[in-house]
Amino acid sequence: MTLLIRLEAHYDVLEAAGWYEQRQPGLSLQFVAAISEGFERIATGPARFARGHRELRRALVSKFPYAVYFVE
Repeated sequence: MTLLIRLEAHYDVLEAAGWYEQRQPGLSLQFVAAISEGFERIATGPARFARGHRELRRALVSKFPYAVYFVE
């Protein structure tokens, strides 16, 4: 499956990564890796994530208080 990431989502990740980097050098790399892992889980099995409102699905990001919301 190919993921299409909205520009707004990309900017959200960059902003959050910058926030984490200000708190602890190197933490932004861990955050981006966790987001990438979430994208990979979505790409390999989007149906395993429960549906919320309408067709919207949610994948929690490991080790960080974030989720990736997507439509299959």
